[in-house]
Amino acid sequence: MDRPARNVLLVCLVAAAIVGLGLAGWWILREAPGPVAVVDVGPAAGLPAPSAPAPEGENKRKLELAEDDAPAFQSLETTVIFPLEVEMKLLRAASNPKADGSPGLGAGATATLAGSVVDGKNGGVRAQVRFLAGPNRGRTLYADSLGRFGADGLYPGLSVVGISGPGIPGSQREVRLRPQRETQLNIGYARPARVYADVMDKDAKPIQGAVVTLDGQVAETGEEGFVEFGAVAAGEVLVVVEKAGFASLRQTLNLVGGNTLERGKIKFRLDPGASLQVSITDALNAGQQATLFILPEDIDGERKFPWQKVNPVRIWPGGTAIVEDLPEARVTLRLYHAGALSKPARRSVELHPGARETVEFGLQPAPVVTGVVTDGGTPAENAIVRLEPPDRTAAMLSVFGQSSYLFLESDVLPELPPALQEATTNGKGEYQLSASEDVSAVRYLTALSRDGKRVAHAVLKLGDVRADLALKPVENGAGELAIQMQDRIQPLPVQVTVEGVPRDPFVLPLGRDLRIANLPEGSWLVTVRWSDAVLTKDQPLEIAGDTRLFVALPEGAIVGQDAETRRRAGKR
Repeated sequence: MDRPARNVLLVCLVAAAIVGLGLAGWWILREAPGPVAVVDVGPAAGLPAPSAPAPEGENKRKLELAEDDAPAFQSLETTVIFPLEVEMKLLRAASNPKADGSPGLGAGATATLAGSVVDGKNGGVRAQVRFLAGPNRGRTLYADSLGRFGADGLYPGLSVVGISGPGIPGSQREVRLRPQRETQLNIGYARPARVYADVMDKDAKPIQGAVVTLDGQVAETGEEGFVEFGAVAAGEVLVVVEKAGFASLRQTLNLVGGNTLERGKIKFRLDPGASLQVSITDALNAGQQATLFILPEDIDGERKFPWQKVNPVRIWPGGTAIVEDLPEARVTLRLYHAGALSKPARRSVELHPGARETVEFGLQPAPVVTGVVTDGGTPAENAIVRLEPPDRTAAMLSVFGQSSYLFLESDVLPELPPALQEATTNGKGEYQLSASEDVSAVRYLTALSRDGKRVAHAVLKLGDVRADLALKPVENGAGELAIQMQDRIQPLPVQVTVEGVPRDPFVLPLGRDLRIANLPEGSWLVTVRWSDAVLTKDQPLEIAGDTRLFVALPEGAIVGQDAETRRRAGKR
């Protein structure tokens, strides 16, 4: 074959190869599925799903693009730098009991706590905030991925909380919660303080073996009577010092981040402890223990002893209990027992260091409430049964003869039985509680299975002496709120807070409603903000199943922010 023919053939082969590659690429692109966008919507929100148009009226949908027509792939990159903030407050859960003409269960729980926990690099910590003592004892709050935590529906008063989480030493703080107000608690470990402290007796001699708990960290004194804490978060920290034979000491220290409190600056002095012996002379209702509460007569004047570590003292009717290492003080004793009244109603006694005081109480019958708790028709053993008035806060104040809620901040007070009674069912599912009709004509009875998965409620009125309860599965939030918005041309950052609890932030893709799932059905207030704009303020909603709310977004939430605004906000 001559050279011209070979050149023509080579050109034809190259051209055929190019055409073949092009056809193959077209075929591959036509058949290959598009990439799938992964959207972090938080642990409870769930992936937003398409919704049907809202009915005519205020909440009418103004979205022309059907959600089903949204592309399979969306980038979540956005120039919207401010999140849409949604706050939801539960007024009353539909499952909670409410007597006609009386406040609902938990009417006194109107305080709010909010805050954050950050580690040594100022990163958010998925911390746990547990109420260790006070009116909310036993409740635990969980921080989100940014370290934010919070809760509505807390009882006011002085509480002790413990903070723990991965990568942090932890903390222990006192918090003052007030009705219808928010208390902030922010803990940071980026610039910890260093603390040296000495423990000594009244003669200034060092005490060996004293246990010092400072901001939740525990250390024991050596021969020289001092302890060292190398990394303590800044702020007002709680200190408790204990040693057998001495009255325990409670104190708070205000620590500055990055500072060192050298040895000699902090000295804790322990005084000899007093002893108290309490006996119950009558064996009335001897199948349950009575509870004794020891509190200073002048609560405002005695803040140096950790009373929350003593109360309550449990005593068997007909038996005796001895409490050691109490402070020198005049104290008031209150004894409570199911189905009985103490004789006398209270006792006062002066405690002296190194001495033991002896006190006796009698018991007399009182009106009771009895019943049987069943689960699936069989007796529910070890179920927890609680009896409380609608407003625990008011009941606590009435016990002490006070009217101002500020009294509840005078010390870390326990929940006295007139405010909250609790019993555990026996093998037959039976329980017995004092009727407590003198506290409130209407009382709410709750039974909870030991695993917390089944619950029952009842309303008691004057004269009610029996209430049988059948446990049913706890409703884990069958309600869902769909917030509908007009067309957006940018994905939208979102932050949702439900009952004061922040959920993980996420970015809402185009063509999607904002769906907030796992909500208790009932009466809610909804507030929606974007940047400085309040879009809805305490909008009342009855949430039952799938409920919808239309919100008109400002232009900035729809189209995003310009480069200069993003630069000033520290965004790219």
